Amino acid sequence: MASEGKHCAHSNRDGHKPTLRVDSPTGVDMYVKVAHKRRKLLLELPATDQARSFLAHVGKAVERHALVRGAAGGSDFFSWLNHYGGTQLDGSSESLLNSPGEPPRQTIAEGATPLAARESVVRLQLAMREDDYTRLEHIRHAPFTAWLAEKRPRASRFFLGTWNVNGQACGLVDLGGWLSCDPDPPQVYAVGFQELDLSKEALLFTDSPREEEWLRAVALGLHPGARYRLAKLVRLVGMMLVLFVEESLSAHVQEVEAHWVGTGILGKMGNKGAVAVRLRLHASPICFVCCHLAAHQEECQRRNQDFSDVCARLAFPAHDRGLADHEQIFWLGDLNYRLADLEHDRVKSMVDQGLLDKLLEHDQAFAGYTEGPITFRPTYKYAPGTQQWDNSEKQRAPAWCDRILWKGPHVEQLRYSSHESYTLSDHKPVSASFKVGVKVIDSARYRTIYEEIMKKLDKLENEFLPQVAVDRLEASPRVQFEKLHFMESQVQMLTVANTGQAITSICCVQVPVEFCFRPKLDNGRYSKEWLRANPASGAIKPGETCQVSLELCVDKRTAWKLNSASDCLEDILVLHLERGKDIFISSFSLAPVGCCYGCSLEALARIPCPVRELGREQLLKVERSPQEEGLLAVPFEVPKELWLLVDHLHKYGLTQDDLFQQSGLSWELHFDQGRLGRTAGRPPPYPHWVSPGWG
Repeated sequence: MASEGKHCAHSNRDGHKPTLRVDSPTGVDMYVKVAHKRRKLLLELPATDQARSFLAHVGKAVERHALVRGAAGGSDFFSWLNHYGGTQLDGSSESLLNSPGEPPRQTIAEGATPLAARESVVRLQLAMREDDYTRLEHIRHAPFTAWLAEKRPRASRFFLGTWNVNGQACGLVDLGGWLSCDPDPPQVYAVGFQELDLSKEALLFTDSPREEEWLRAVALGLHPGARYRLAKLVRLVGMMLVLFVEESLSAHVQEVEAHWVGTGILGKMGNKGAVAVRLRLHASPICFVCCHLAAHQEECQRRNQDFSDVCARLAFPAHDRGLADHEQIFWLGDLNYRLADLEHDRVKSMVDQGLLDKLLEHDQAFAGYTEGPITFRPTYKYAPGTQQWDNSEKQRAPAWCDRILWKGPHVEQLRYSSHESYTLSDHKPVSASFKVGVKVIDSARYRTIYEEIMKKLDKLENEFLPQVAVDRLEASPRVQFEKLHFMESQVQMLTVANTGQAITSICCVQVPVEFCFRPKLDNGRYSKEWLRANPASGAIKPGETCQVSLELCVDKRTAWKLNSASDCLEDILVLHLERGKDIFISSFSLAPVGCCYGCSLEALARIPCPVRELGREQLLKVERSPQEEGLLAVPFEVPKELWLLVDHLHKYGLTQDDLFQQSGLSWELHFDQGRLGRTAGRPPPYPHWVSPGWG
């Protein structure tokens, strides 16, 4: 906004205005795209408060640069502003334009950007390549091929109108002379009102009879050459904005949302402020703002503050958008900017003489937005019911309070005028017609770009997938153990090497690997009880290896399961790579050497020979049904293996200190296991009560 008095500024009219766009697609980093003409830079910043503060200051600098260029005479179209080159700008804080950036490859490689969020990445890529699958068209257009041939679109219009009705009832006023003043029907209507209801009840209650009354009048005044549909209505106390779209266009209007900001009493009440409607037309986000700023000539700074508050506080939470997150912004309403440093009578005299350009040099201009040339008389202040200037005691000087401005590319103003025939209020209604270019998605191109992005994403994911090589699995996917005895451990080593790397346009990036053996669904263990991996999880740096030992041991917890056939020495381990594939490792052992450990006493009592002399199938049969499959019709009263152990303890263990108080050595266990297997099948000396079949 411009400062009071002699200073004013307008936005940059240069078509190659620098832009700054920022987005945080993953919540980890912010990706900032700085663009000027055809040059684009993509920067990555951490999502910290310091980074956000830095970007806010950069955004202000970009906006100030644009304002200075415009005020310095960047366009002959506004040459009457050239003498304002020394403008003092009252900068306002606005949210930055929101545009996604491409996630950096190194961030993906380090796992900061989860590749599982494919949908988010695809949206970012599509937004980056939007120009490749959209074409700029005006809404009422020839077929695209004809448009390419002609190199120009057919004319089409947005209609914007604003009127401060001073709390008056609509009555029988016909709004057709205001809303249908163009020969061709517009496709979009944005009609704003101020001071719709000046009653005290309007500040307290949301309902107002004036809302329905003026809405009906607007609907009746729309251009008869087309059929329209109400897209949105929003009202805050006396401010109301009505949006109509042509029925044939309504299918392409999406994401319609309304919001409001009050800047009146205590800086919050709705007697002053703005109401806004945003929408997405085809692929272009557009916002319409209807405002009523602070009144009185001396309140220029208050108006500037109202404008800044609206820009900072206006948001559309349903679609996570701020005011600046739109390609085109149309601002209309009673801005209340006045003519400074001129007496009341002097202003009237200059208007009567047609010296409008001289008057505009004293206008407190609305900075930061583009406004067409003003060729109509001031719209304020008139004596209601007449076309004469106000001659009341307040002696308000005439001023262009009611304005229509815009910001954004591809907007051409076709007409800007007031309608002096309406005498209901002390303000005159104002209207403007625009030719607006919107981005239209080409379906065929979109599908092609989408497929390219998906292929690129698949390739990128595959490049950065962790890759390992397991040496023992190169020849066979199975790890084989030899025959083993009870409580005898066997170890096989696996070498897991990190072989993953991705070739980028800059260098070769090696990918770190995190691995673990994935637990099974039934018991939560990654392997059976007799098998153990060490380490069961870990990380492998690029180019390094990790030695993993697989240890197999049959102990008292598992031997009985093997003898009873409820388990077998086969298992499948799942080596899982974080963000990568799974590797299946099959491990097995030859049948364990038969022994009495793990056998039931019922089965041992019916086996006259060493257990190892039985085949595995025969042992399993005896275990399942000792009475029917046992080799002895009359079983031993005491299993021979148990008698031999007790006999050995009686002969050699009675003099042993600390008997049964500490575990034996493993070699002693293996020796006893072998001795039991060799002697348990010999004839007596067994006592007669061990085996009635001998003696």
